[in-house]
Amino acid sequence: MIKAIIADDEPIAMRHLRKILAKLGSNIEIMDEVTDPNEVVPIVKEKRPDVVFLDIDFNRKNINGLILADRISEHFPATVIIYISAYNEFKSEAWERKALVLGYIDKPFNKVKVERVLLKIARYISCDRIEIRDKNNVFHYLSPSEIVMFEREKNAKNTIIHCDTKKINTSESLTSIEQMLKGSEKLFRINRSYIINITKIDRLSLFSEGSYVVKFKNSSCEAYIAKKTAYELELISK
Repeated sequence: MIKAIIADDEPIAMRHLRKILAKLGSNIEIMDEVTDPNEVVPIVKEKRPDVVFLDIDFNRKNINGLILADRISEHFPATVIIYISAYNEFKSEAWERKALVLGYIDKPFNKVKVERVLLKIARYISCDRIEIRDKNNVFHYLSPSEIVMFEREKNAKNTIIHCDTKKINTSESLTSIEQMLKGSEKLFRINRSYIINITKIDRLSLFSEGSYVVKFKNSSCEAYIAKKTAYELELISK
C-alpha cells in the first residue's frame, strides 16, 4: 500500500477525495487527515507518508500549501506532493518549488482527475528505488540510474552515496546496501570499499603497480581497485 495523508481546511473536500479513492479501488492508504496547516509538517514527521495530498490555499495569511511543501521537502525530499485547490492563481508557482510535485488536482474532484494523478504516483513509487536514511534522519528514495557509487570511508562509520546531482552521507554499511540492491544489473560491489554503477564508468587508468583507478562519466569521484578487479570490470562493462 502507498501511504498518504490529506491536508485541507475543508473537511467536506477531504471526505470527497477519500470517497473517490475508495471507489477507484486504489492502493492508497489514508493514514491521517489534517485541517490545521500548523499540524501538517508534524504529522508528516510522525506518519512518514509516501504522498501528501496538500491544499494550496489554506485560509491563512501567513501560510499556504506552497510554503508547507517546502518545509516537508526539507525533512523528506522524497515525499510526493499532490496539490489540491479550487484556484488557479498558484498553479504556475506550484511546479517551480523544490518539493517533489507529481500532480495538481483541481476542485471539485472527479474520478478522471484523481485517477490521472494516481497513475503518476504508481509509476513513480513502483520504480526500482531504494530507501536510504541519511545521518540527519532524512529519507531518500534513489533510483539506481542516478547513483554513481557507494563509498565506505575508512576508519569511519560512514558511507558516501555519490549521485549525479548530490552526495548523501549515511550510516548504512555496504553489506546492508548490497542487500537492498539485490537483482540490480547496474550496481556491483567491487571490494570492501565500493559499490559502483558499471554503466557510468568512463575509463580505468593505472594508478600504481597492481592497482587501477575507476573514473566515471560526468563525475569527479573515483574508485580504487586491484588489477584483477580492473580486468573483470572491463569485461562486464563492455
